[in-house]
Amino acid sequence: MESARLKTHLSVPKCKRDTLTFAKPNNDSVRQWIRNLPKANLGEMARQLYFALQEMNQVPLPASKRLSFLELLRPSIHYTCRTLARHYLKKPITLTARERKIANLAQSLQSHLLTGYKMVVVQQMESEPSEQDQTNLIIAVHRAINESCYFLLRCYQLYCDTPKLIWKELHSLYHLAEDYKIAQTKVEDHENQVLQQISIADSYKRALLLSRARPNMLRQMELDQLFRVLEKWSGSASLSNKVSDSTLFAINIESDKAPVYSVDIAIEDPTLFRGLETQHLAEDLKNSTGSDSDAQIPATLLNHLTSAWGAKTSRHHHRKHAAGKISFAAGLSGTHFYLGNETPFHTMLTEDFGELPLTDAQQSFHADDGDVWDHVSGAVPSGMHIARMKGDSIVFNEDNDTPVQKYPIFQASLIDTSPGGYCAYIDGSVPQQIQTGELISLRSPGGLQWILATIRWIRLEGSERVVFGIQLLSPNAHPTAASVLRKKRSCSDFMRCFYLPEFKELNEPAALITPRVPFQIGSKVRFFNGKKFIQAVLTECTLSTGSFCQFLFNPVDSTLSQTASSQKKPQKKLENSLADDDFNALWKDL
Repeated sequence: MESARLKTHLSVPKCKRDTLTFAKPNNDSVRQWIRNLPKANLGEMARQLYFALQEMNQVPLPASKRLSFLELLRPSIHYTCRTLARHYLKKPITLTARERKIANLAQSLQSHLLTGYKMVVVQQMESEPSEQDQTNLIIAVHRAINESCYFLLRCYQLYCDTPKLIWKELHSLYHLAEDYKIAQTKVEDHENQVLQQISIADSYKRALLLSRARPNMLRQMELDQLFRVLEKWSGSASLSNKVSDSTLFAINIESDKAPVYSVDIAIEDPTLFRGLETQHLAEDLKNSTGSDSDAQIPATLLNHLTSAWGAKTSRHHHRKHAAGKISFAAGLSGTHFYLGNETPFHTMLTEDFGELPLTDAQQSFHADDGDVWDHVSGAVPSGMHIARMKGDSIVFNEDNDTPVQKYPIFQASLIDTSPGGYCAYIDGSVPQQIQTGELISLRSPGGLQWILATIRWIRLEGSERVVFGIQLLSPNAHPTAASVLRKKRSCSDFMRCFYLPEFKELNEPAALITPRVPFQIGSKVRFFNGKKFIQAVLTECTLSTGSFCQFLFNPVDSTLSQTASSQKKPQKKLENSLADDDFNALWKDL
């Protein structure tokens, strides 16, 4: 046990107060104080809880009594933190001063609660062991690890660095559980949403898995989904006392760092390392994609986790330091607008495409055969003839903004560049469209041509600077429209899409980038490829984010494959924007 005492690096405050003032030091009084909290006034409730926790961590209390008070306060703390999250999540990455203060308040509440449990752990380690002390230690270690997990989740959701000592203390708590042989003990936790009981080891693995899920490439709500389901999945990852050649991740329990790839470090003292094996979990997730058991987790997130927890991948391109600024527009609609030579979508459909040919299903169209996707914002009804909808375009654009005002262009400063993308940053106010997995149209310094790309990851530095990685998707993507064909119902509306021609130099087949819904593998679609309308079946999803999917497809024979020259409307504008495929050299230069 002495080794655990020496190796446990837990930071706890000194007690400076004599007694509690917010309540008498007994359970009944604390319960009554909690019942009297002003739950309808979030600010006042948070203030009272904050000062109560702060005070309790400065008063000398017996370990059993301190633990009892913390367990009574914990549900109210978690409720307050969840409610405060509405004020700083789903916001631009750089928060306003008020939003940042609210986020800091939530972290402070969690931190003070964590400190209270750490104090119980330290107190129990210093006392003579008894059956009740052992129970208190198990609960306190479990809660301290769980509160650390919530603290880490919030850091990842805000794309900011984790505070110092958070990982060192987490590793110490798990090492302590190993030493006391309580790591596999399951503890009931009513704050869990999937499993009511979870072991100390699984709680620890929850933090490890979260950190290795490439959280800066996930959106805030995806991180929230992942955090919940890790209650169940953490048990499928294995943690061993040694790092073997097949172990993917290694943890130095004496360090203040998250797990790292085992191949990236030199292990001098094996006793200080633990191995985290996630490849079996990744394989299980890969096999469960689309199954009912994980229906609550989007396939895009499952694919991401399969990659993050699978074998290590290396960079394909070398980065070079860069200077200057890039221009970009964010979002599918804005990206489509600028890649289409600033042609509004309804204009492209009615003037550039001409009257779109009909399927048999459309020719027998009935008003009551509508579909839920027939009124998707930004889509244009397929109807009998698209050309007839030109006069109705006002229905889809009721505001008075011009397209250029509607799709603003932003500037970002370059940090480095590679043939596959850029690393850039924005200081000050950041548009809300900046989020992981979002499509952007990009124009490099001195360039005239817009290029299709996506935001790969995001990191917040300080409170004003957002650093983000950009992955180039194609130098010659063609903005177009696609519709899902159905056998017994009318076709879906035409929606903004991008056709990526075959890239023979890199052996990349032609692809179609679409919104996430209603397109899916197996869907039969029709779209304009720059020369003619074709029908195709979507066969494989090669890239999927929270905003779009990239599909490979197989063309099918159809009478819809009419050449552009046979269309009734002039198509000069579309040909100018789609016919120039001569950007292979630009792709290589980038």
